[in-house]
Amino acid sequence: MPIFLSDLLLAVVLLAAFGVLFWFGSKKIGISRLPVALIVPPLLIAGLVLYLPASPLHVSGDGQGYEVWGYAISDSWVGVASQVADRPLWPGKGFWPLIIALFHSIVGPVTISLIVFNTTVFGATVLALQKSVLLLTGKNTRWSMVIVVLSSTPFILFGPSLLRESMFWLGTSGGVLALSYLRSNKIGLALASVSWGSFLLLAVRPDAGVVLVYAFLGVTTVLVGLLGSTRSALRRIIAVAILGALAVSAPQALDFVRPGTGPQFIDTTMRALSKPLVTTGTWSRPETNTLSSDDTGTGILAVVQDTCEKTLVVKVACEAWRNLPYALVGPFYWEYGPESIWIISGLSTLHFLILAGLSVVYLATRGGRNWVTAGIMGVATVSFVMFASMMTNYGVLIRFRAATEIVLLPLAIAGYFAVVAKWKAVKVAS
Repeated sequence: MPIFLSDLLLAVVLLAAFGVLFWFGSKKIGISRLPVALIVPPLLIAGLVLYLPASPLHVSGDGQGYEVWGYAISDSWVGVASQVADRPLWPGKGFWPLIIALFHSIVGPVTISLIVFNTTVFGATVLALQKSVLLLTGKNTRWSMVIVVLSSTPFILFGPSLLRESMFWLGTSGGVLALSYLRSNKIGLALASVSWGSFLLLAVRPDAGVVLVYAFLGVTTVLVGLLGSTRSALRRIIAVAILGALAVSAPQALDFVRPGTGPQFIDTTMRALSKPLVTTGTWSRPETNTLSSDDTGTGILAVVQDTCEKTLVVKVACEAWRNLPYALVGPFYWEYGPESIWIISGLSTLHFLILAGLSVVYLATRGGRNWVTAGIMGVATVSFVMFASMMTNYGVLIRFRAATEIVLLPLAIAGYFAVVAKWKAVKVAS
């Protein structure tokens, strides 16, 4: 069978399998089929248009590197030696190359099936977020979910891509779903969700994933052990012990997934992301707040810089604070260039600000004033600070910041419901 047809056949099988699971699974968990049914087709079309080499709008990027790596792993299984195949999968780039290798071993060179796989994984993310909204508000989101997802440039660009973003976002949605289950005190389902979510986060992108995993686990522990409705003295003791273990093990966990992790890790990562070979980047953030030679070793600026270099946590906070204007509202009007990526970056920032604003609105309502929604917002804040601290260009930012949007999305839709309800009440009263 020709290579192209084999790839297409595998893609059809994957799409059919997802369709069956989606059709019966959505009814099982009590959510509407409409959002996924309307979101998956446009994303699949976008993926084929952007990432198929035969497309006139083909965009080259890191995905081709993953394909080469995956093919090399697959070839090594049949005795073809390659230095590329010997690169460590984990900790590092995660298991995405291994999935490519598995597909390649079945049908040969693949692209269509990888796009379909990532599109369906993103579809599963939408299902998890729909369930989260239902648990938080008691309402079944339909058109609001469709509009929020299809108006997001990062979701459209990177969801159906050859990158690992979809799996990372699915893992993130698992953590959000876990916290949402705790709104109804469904501890067993919460623990199951945070488990599979944590596995995906660590398997796909261990360095960023470990931060989100610790945030989700910490918040879950607090909600179940210290703030739960059925808390007891024993449960509190266990919760404190778990929180202590998380605090003590965090540096070792970071060092395990990133050997030698320290304050210099941020500088190393920023240098790596600002290289010209990083094809997802569009712009390097200018250095600010740097000291002149006359200031070195003296004055308050030198003290601040020295403090920022002491520990990883302080370094992250310092870099995030410096990057905050760019990460929140950039690109600024004077930074725009003629390339279309600047429009994409601007739309991405606008989308993020709307989600963040609606999330804050929900937290201010009666239904949103609870520890679960506060915990979800706390995880979103932690993830945003982490991504902002490593920001070197808007291309990297919009891809990473989308994970924070996944965390905020259920809160934002809940906030939209609250705004609509308030507007209807005012209209009736008038």
